[in-house]
Amino acid sequence: DETGGINIFPVAGDFQVGQKVRVHGGITYYNGEIELNLSEDYGGKIDVIESATPVAPKQVSCADAMADGNIGLLMQVSGIIDSIHEVSGVVDRIYVDDGSGTKACVYINGYIKNSANGGNGFSGDAVKVGSKITAIGIGSVDADGSSNDYLHRLRVRNRAEIQITKTGGNGGSSSSGSSSSGSSSSGSSSS
Repeated sequence: DETGGINIFPVAGDFQVGQKVRVHGGITYYNGEIELNLSEDYGGKIDVIESATPVAPKQVSCADAMADGNIGLLMQVSGIIDSIHEVSGVVDRIYVDDGSGTKACVYINGYIKNSANGGNGFSGDAVKVGSKITAIGIGSVDADGSSNDYLHRLRVRNRAEIQITKTGGNGGSSSSGSSSSGSSSSGSSSS
């Protein structure tokens, strides 16, 4: 809801964005993030109690999107693409700078598709450093494999929620990882 959310895992079924649900499971942690585990070990289940009424994302600065207090919140950021990270030729992280002092890491799991075209692409023009972007996602953290720190990120639910609003092409950097699992790292998400 508008106050925040929690990661639920695993989820299978015909659920729609915005449905009000009652969830039963066990509290576990994954990569430092609290989640509600719905496995059989915890007697997990989801009941739909109200039809879909989508929650609007909260428009925030990149700094606010990366704050601990906003983990689980559906948020929208806008800014300039500072750098891009790819795994096996697929964009998995876009670093966005809005001048607030902290870059937002827009994270896209490899299995996240674009509902508008059914593929891995984005609606709008190709993702390029220097382009203006608007992205919607859920505040999240991920373990940093090179330290004991957690990396804040905005976890995208659908590639169609990433919009390139003005193309650019100067400055910044792009990096590629060799892992197909998305576990390679391009560095910290804050400046």
